[in-house]
Amino acid sequence: MRVKFLNIPRKMKHSVINICVSVLLLIIGFTMGIKRTDHERACQIVGIVLHYLSMVAIFWFTITASNMLKKFTKAEKPPPPPADFPMPLPPKPIIRFYLLAWGVPTIICGITAAVSFDFYDEYD
Repeated sequence: MRVKFLNIPRKMKHSVINICVSVLLLIIGFTMGIKRTDHERACQIVGIVLHYLSMVAIFWFTITASNMLKKFTKAEKPPPPPADFPMPLPPKPIIRFYLLAWGVPTIICGITAAVSFDFYDEYD
């Protein structure tokens, strides 16, 4: 018996793997840190990590949904360019996806933590 793997585009593979990684890290961070309320600094760090990983997962879900929308609503392929037309370099969307999904939450959490670190503290 031979097992066939799904033939999915490269962008989708990156998206799915990063969704799994971010959600796995979120679950691990939540289960390991949810009871870390005895020390204020540890509680704040766990809060920042959970905020960051939640946002990363949401960004990866959004990128995956966007890629799927583009794939399913794709119109006919454009005609090939003339032979004497110089071809531009292909874009690198994978790098943009990584910068968007892992970078923007870093900026948002960094600004939030810089403005007031007390936002991540336990309320009594």
